[in-house]
Amino acid sequence: MNDGKAALFAALCQAGINHSPEKIVQIAKLADDKIVFLEQGKAGIRGSGLAHILNKH
Repeated sequence: MNDGKAALFAALCQAGINHSPEKIVQIAKLADDKIVFLEQGKAGIRGSGLAHILNKH
């Protein structure tokens, strides 16, 4: 992991944002300094993350 991504993970932790670092597929900082990330997730009725997107959309 590069220093930029490590800093974003640290910022998520500091902000108390619920996430699973080992399951994050992509993370970035937007122009307005918001951090966005996509986790692997799960498929199914209550799906989430990338698996949900691939399954439902």
